[in-house]
Amino acid sequence: MPLPETPNNPNAPEASEESNPPLRPRVLLYGYDYPDKIGGIERYIFLLAQALRNGKRFDPFIVCSHGTPFHRQVQQAGIPHATIPLEPGHRSIFATFNPWRYVCLWRILRQEKPALVHVHWGRVEHAFIRGLGFPVVYTFHSYGAPFNLSICKPGPQRWLVQLTKPLFRALVPHLNRLYFVSGAEQQRMIEEGFVPPNSSTQVMYNGVPLAAFRQQASHTDISALKQSVNIPPEASCVSFICRLDTDKNALAFLDLAERLLAESIKRKRPPLYFLVVGHGDQAPAFAQWQAEHPQGSRMKLLGHQQQVAPWMAASDVTVSVSLQEGFGLRIVEAMACGALPVSYAVGGIPEVLMGPETGTDLAHKLLVPPGNIEAMTQAVLALLDLSPAERQQHLERLQRRADVFDYNRFLQHLEQAYQNVLAERSTQNR
Repeated sequence: MPLPETPNNPNAPEASEESNPPLRPRVLLYGYDYPDKIGGIERYIFLLAQALRNGKRFDPFIVCSHGTPFHRQVQQAGIPHATIPLEPGHRSIFATFNPWRYVCLWRILRQEKPALVHVHWGRVEHAFIRGLGFPVVYTFHSYGAPFNLSICKPGPQRWLVQLTKPLFRALVPHLNRLYFVSGAEQQRMIEEGFVPPNSSTQVMYNGVPLAAFRQQASHTDISALKQSVNIPPEASCVSFICRLDTDKNALAFLDLAERLLAESIKRKRPPLYFLVVGHGDQAPAFAQWQAEHPQGSRMKLLGHQQQVAPWMAASDVTVSVSLQEGFGLRIVEAMACGALPVSYAVGGIPEVLMGPETGTDLAHKLLVPPGNIEAMTQAVLALLDLSPAERQQHLERLQRRADVFDYNRFLQHLEQAYQNVLAERSTQNR
């Protein structure tokens, strides 16, 4: 019987109900989700659960935090799941060592008896899961300061890194598989001492459902979409499609917008507008800029959008100002939708943009040194000034590059990895 949520005990883990036990191998997808938003890892897990369920080779089951936006999304989609109470200090080191989290996780594992567990966030939970006898596949997405010496601040963050590093390093050998979403993250984690150099780790790039993005983009009436937000049809559009928070260095986009407007006026370019899609704790600063800037009407604050492909299709250029990215999903999505991406050369983004399909000449036009806002300004302006023929050539090369990250290809590799882990376990149990 599933674990019910006890009315008299709101801290009891909630579990979804199923009338019949699954015949396919159950894969439990585990991670920490944000208390107030849906991030890239949550998108990854949700899309993976849907794909596994549709593929009918594995039975996905999600463990998430109770009452979060991700929990509600999973509920609405009808994906089998269980929840763990959202404790204070969520995603902090304190949550990592909260005994109740492990009690809840133990109860869920005992009830669901998954064939394997796919972990997407955790410091020591994977060791706990392995200790209970369950195979663990760990995908490392890049988790910010606790796992990154270059961006952590002196004081508590630095202490946290010093605690996290030996724990993570000691637990790596206990994993059945450890995947990094980019070679850059794999190399950084080895160089910073989180992963032993001789560990058996692999790179598995994220997948993007290209067909869905391309279909949505192709069906977008760009003129009508621009008109809906009072943008002239002849105007150029630069988009920023991202969480508006500190992790994404969102305020740098306001600096970029200021410079782009000044240069556009100076060069007597066609009108330039900005499409900002997303929300977060820095959204008030964007609203203030819009209200107080003389050209504030040029910035369209669109908030959270369920579908971002139409706004990408309406963009001449889309930018990423993040100083840390494990992979760069939005870059691939933009490529699929026909927008030229410009990004700081951080994390896995150079691997996304540099390949035989694009060539180094195009990649160098799209990548700028991290933190160099003036270089990004000039890169964006250069792309806006392309002739229609040059732009089309760039887009065709980027479309071919995007095909490398097609979701079907990714899913095939991941499902094969699942099967290999289960086959190894079966051999060991003989």
